[in-house]
Amino acid sequence: MARQDSKPGRARSGWDVLTGLGAIVVLLVLVVGPPVALITVFGLPIPRTMPSASLLTHPLQAAAVLRACSVVVWLAWLQLVWCVIAEVSAAVRNVGMPRRVPLAGGLQALVHRLVTAALLVSTAAAAAPALAPAAALAATSPAAAASIR
Repeated sequence: MARQDSKPGRARSGWDVLTGLGAIVVLLVLVVGPPVALITVFGLPIPRTMPSASLLTHPLQAAAVLRACSVVVWLAWLQLVWCVIAEVSAAVRNVGMPRRVPLAGGLQALVHRLVTAALLVSTAAAAAPALAPAAALAATSPAAAASIR
């Protein structure tokens, strides 16, 4: 007996649902977590006053180096959000692969996988109530289905 491969109309397994829910959680943590942490620890990255010229003549303090590192983390977070927006908009418009985000590298591939897994779970959850009557009709005998019409 030949082994059947997965069918296009197969139901989602528990593992697929957990993977999708995990992708949603990871996306939320990556999109919401860094700004909350950075604002809590360092404040907003936009200076309130213009830096003085003495900043360039004095030795750097540890706080100044940490603030500079926080700006780099903000830029990396903006890159991540840009990738998420590109992937979600491509999925919503149903255009397949989105345009490449400059300087994203492997980050866009990771975000593509996360968004795809998250959208598969959300579309499966949205389509399940709509498909329930059709599944119930298909489960009935052909004679009963003919009498219903």
